[in-house]
Amino acid sequence: MQPPQAFKNACRNLGPDLEEFVSSLDDLVRHSLIGIDEAGAKEIKPYLDELLSGQYDDDQLKDIFWSLPGSTKFHEGRDVVTFLTRMREILAGPPYVIGK
Repeated sequence: MQPPQAFKNACRNLGPDLEEFVSSLDDLVRHSLIGIDEAGAKEIKPYLDELLSGQYDDDQLKDIFWSLPGSTKFHEGRDVVTFLTRMREILAGPPYVIGK
């Protein structure tokens, strides 16, 4: 499955100098979701579900993440899993309000 455009846009938000804007995992995820509206969230959720379904190991997820736009990269696959899991949790939370 190809990443949806909304997910690519979220990855683009992970640019340089993030330490000026984020101080936690939640901050990082929320920063990545700036500009992602409810329709974009609906695009991203099934993609996250696939990535986290268990069909990919940590190293494969790291490779997938590194192939996406954005200059923030995780060097450990388990960190990618943690980031994607938290993104999925935030997007699933009632209601999704980030990026409005």
